[in-house]
Amino acid sequence: MLPSREVFWNISFHNLLYPLALIAIVLFIYGFYRRAKLWAAGQPHEITGSAGQRLKLLLTYGIAQGRVLKEIYPGLMHLLMYLGFVLLFIGTLVVSFDYDVWGLIFGWGSFLTGNFYLIFSLILDIAGGAAILGVLIALFRRYVQRPARLNNTADNLLSLIWLLIILISGFFVEGSRLA
Repeated sequence: MLPSREVFWNISFHNLLYPLALIAIVLFIYGFYRRAKLWAAGQPHEITGSAGQRLKLLLTYGIAQGRVLKEIYPGLMHLLMYLGFVLLFIGTLVVSFDYDVWGLIFGWGSFLTGNFYLIFSLILDIAGGAAILGVLIALFRRYVQRPARLNNTADNLLSLIWLLIILISGFFVEGSRLA
């Protein structure tokens, strides 16, 4: 039997996921709009440097997390969460593309099969494990070590716990699907 990924294996009304996803996207855009209004209320910032310099800064600090990695311990924590979630997001896009575009629109069979699927799944499992480790390190750092410069609030704890629940539940869902 060729290893492959079964999509919507236990969801009878999986077509409801699309309108629910649309609602979630609309809510996200609304929340982002509200946040952007706060940013716009601030003082204007003069953009300096060439497009190449700004692109280099984006790649160094936005993508490669250069500033965060200046301190090893918190940098590693943030990097594990960042890379884990980025890879899981890309994996979700690939699965969606495979099912929705490749399969439903074009009518081609899944490309998530065989050794490619096994490697793809292993990479996502490692990414999920890295993100879980990063969240656990964050919890330990914030609520056991308690550095004085960190302002710990209930919102911070709730956010980290929700991230942990989401990540761990993903492994339970995958395990159930495989079983």
